[in-house]
Amino acid sequence: MTDVVSARGRPDAGFVLLMVIGMLVVVSLLAAAMATTVMRMRADQQREDALVEGLRDAQSTEATAIYLLIGQRVTFAGLTIDNQLPMTADERTMLAQGEVPISNVPVGNEIRLDGTPYRGRGSATFALQDDRGLVSVNWSNQVIRDRWL
Repeated sequence: MTDVVSARGRPDAGFVLLMVIGMLVVVSLLAAAMATTVMRMRADQQREDALVEGLRDAQSTEATAIYLLIGQRVTFAGLTIDNQLPMTADERTMLAQGEVPISNVPVGNEIRLDGTPYRGRGSATFALQDDRGLVSVNWSNQVIRDRWL
């Protein structure tokens, strides 16, 4: 029998080389699997972060709208966003006499209550609508119902 002898005189010296190459392949596959998993987990976390930020923006917009609905006047043009109070001559007279005037004169900076979309905080959008913009199907005129339908 003849043994395969390497240049250094040891039999089967190529086996160690094959084992090293095999271990490098296994380590490379594990590193690739780990990198893919980390990329997927990072993308999932970014989606979750965007969802949480969107919910926070929506809740902040809702709280701001509720604050405005509670604390600001509603004129014929919509919900005012600051404390500007234009008054007619009669209302100024009422104020001078100590009475509280109620002004429905539009200011010009109102949020319309007809369902018009507005941009809220961050990426949130909102729309406000009061009952005046709704059509009563039971009590409206036949012409209005036909146009609505």
